[in-house]
Amino acid sequence: MSGPAATEQGRILVSPRRMAHLPGCGHNDESELSEWGEIRGVPRAWARIGNGEPLETNAGAVLGRPALSRCQDCVSRS
Repeated sequence: MSGPAATEQGRILVSPRRMAHLPGCGHNDESELSEWGEIRGVPRAWARIGNGEPLETNAGAVLGRPALSRCQDCVSRS
């Protein structure tokens, strides 16, 4: 899922460097996410991170990791 639907209610991946990525980003191998967290079901999460609001992961392998910035490649395709 990409585009507005993905950014509004979808899955956001958060790297060990605390950067938010959308699924399908070339910066991660989605088959190996053992050190990554996810943000799921948070309204407007992608936009909120972009506005400087740190959101914590609530799913995935790592819980409670704040997403502090967004991948610029993902921003370009969202």
